[in-house]
Amino acid sequence: MQTSTRKYNILKELILSKKLTNVSGPSGSGKTTFVLEFVSNFLLQDINNENSCVWIQACEQFPKKRLSTMFQATSQDLIYLKLHFFIIPKSSVCRSLQEQNKIIKKMLSTPLSLPPDVKFIVIDNISHHLRYERSLNKDFQNASELLDSFYEEVMMPIMLFCLREDIYLFLIHEISYNPDINRSQPFFWKLYERLNMVNITLESDWYQKTNILKIFDEKNYLELPYVIYDMGFKWI
Repeated sequence: MQTSTRKYNILKELILSKKLTNVSGPSGSGKTTFVLEFVSNFLLQDINNENSCVWIQACEQFPKKRLSTMFQATSQDLIYLKLHFFIIPKSSVCRSLQEQNKIIKKMLSTPLSLPPDVKFIVIDNISHHLRYERSLNKDFQNASELLDSFYEEVMMPIMLFCLREDIYLFLIHEISYNPDINRSQPFFWKLYERLNMVNITLESDWYQKTNILKIFDEKNYLELPYVIYDMGFKWI
């Protein structure tokens, strides 16, 4: 337990020092749960500052039931968190890449419309609509222009905005397997590797019958085995 706690503290320090984090993994690996738990614990530990989180439902709904289950034993914490998570769009997930990008651009162009004391922005799942639009573009040049436009008009502005405003940004991704390095990466990983971010991947280890969270940047690499319960992550 002491070793897993020490490793988790290193993971936490990396995320908080870099401010920009990619989280990727297969469906059901716990990507959204990990980010939800991390952000929730931060907000509760820094409760005197009344920090908040903007959670953009790019193609996945905000996990309201998971949040309620995590903090069902501490009702006051749950009430506090519900007041400090701001969900965009409110009623449903984004229906297209155009809608997703429009929401992000509007948020960046009118920062005063954001809730007070925003400390986190989470986009779940930022790669889905981009992947779909890419599949429709069979022409290589059009596809390349789509990715470049997304990078220049969406990714760079939100990254610079978060760095300038001291906001932690989490990007949750779909994944694709890269045989050259024998591991999975965020979909369109070449697009995202241009950004100086902490990268987290969640993987299943069928031989060990457990899951492994891998975190790395240009200087660090760390593995943390874990299991997921109704109450969230348990490091083993």
